[in-house]
Order: sequence, then C-alpha cells, then structure tokens
Amino acid sequence: MLKAVLFDFDETLGWRRKYAYRTYMDLITSLTPDLDPLHREAIVQDCMIWDMRGYYSKRFILENLQKKYGLNVPDKDEFYVWWNDTCAKNMVLYDGAEEIVKELRGRYKLGIVTNGSARGQYGKIDASGLAGYFDYRICSNDAESRKPDKGIFLNACEHLGVTPDEVLFIGDTFTSDILGALELGMKAVWFNPTGHPCDYDVPQIKDLRELKNYLD
Repeated sequence: MLKAVLFDFDETLGWRRKYAYRTYMDLITSLTPDLDPLHREAIVQDCMIWDMRGYYSKRFILENLQKKYGLNVPDKDEFYVWWNDTCAKNMVLYDGAEEIVKELRGRYKLGIVTNGSARGQYGKIDASGLAGYFDYRICSNDAESRKPDKGIFLNACEHLGVTPDEVLFIGDTFTSDILGALELGMKAVWFNPTGHPCDYDVPQIKDLRELKNYLD
C-alpha cells in the first residue's frame, strides 16, 4: 500500500533551467553592464552549456568565463553564496507542481529528497512556497549521502515512518532518482518533460499532474 510520495526538487518541482538561466543573466549583466544584449545572451547561453544542469562545478564555469571572455569573475566562495541566494530569488516552479502537491497533501506523507547544499536547496524550497506542504525534506549535505546512494532515501523513509515498498519517488534524473529508488525497492516515476529516449520500461510523465495516474 502506498503511504508516501517523495520528490526530487531541481528540475522536478523547481524549474531549474529557468532559474539558473535568470541567475546567470544576473551575473553576466553585473559583469558586463555596457555589453549589447545579443553578445550578453551568447555568454549566458555558454554558461547554460557549461552548467550541465548543475552537474559541473561553479568553479569550472567561472574559469571558462575568465578564459573565453576575459571577465573579472568573483571569488568562488563568495560566488557560491551569491549563487544559492540568487537562485532562490529567481525561483520558478514547473507548471502543475503546486497543484499536484496540494492534491496529495493529506492523502500521503510527502517528502523532498534532493542533492546539494543545505543553503541552496532549503533556500529554494522555502522560496518556492511549497515547504509547508511537506512532512520532511532532506538534502545530501545534511544526510551525508547523495542520491543514488541508499542512505539518503532511507533517511527520508525513517523520518516518515514508512518502508521503501510503501514509497513512490518522482524525479528527473534517471541515475540519481530512478535507479536509486528502484534499487531500494521503491516505486518510481520519471519526470521526463523533454522526452529523453529510454528503452527501460519505467513509468514516465511530461506534466507533473500526470502523476495522479500512478497513485493508489
């Protein structure tokens, strides 16, 4: 029997590509206030490529901005703080995120399991306006375990008082979210709005509201 639904955050509830884009635009605008919009956009689009949906370090991006464009980039430690706070300021939810979370609230125990720093992840969750709907949230920084490692998933199960077979996990990254959940015995739904090809037989949705089709 399904008792809990766990969500990834970035690129599942939060539309990371949009708030990352806005944050890079804020950065490049501050570094190149006199640059014309066309060339500024080109730099931001390079940042989005280098960013690799958050999988490449910010140090790598700052170094590329310095090497390719000769920009006087900020100190990496100061930038990490600025990045986390500005992403929260630029927070955007996917269409249907608030609707589906509100609908599930009260029917299931709800949790967020996300990789990343506490300041960055909790800041974005708080800024999203959804924090109050969740019974528990944990990021890898606090759990000392990163998806797909089982530790962070088990942490959430323990705090929610459920076993893995009573949980449905929804996330956008096959390796971190789907592999991790399935190997632990959870049910899983892959949020795949851009239609990445996949031969493995796993439930997929392109709109979060479609999640209702996979609930008890």
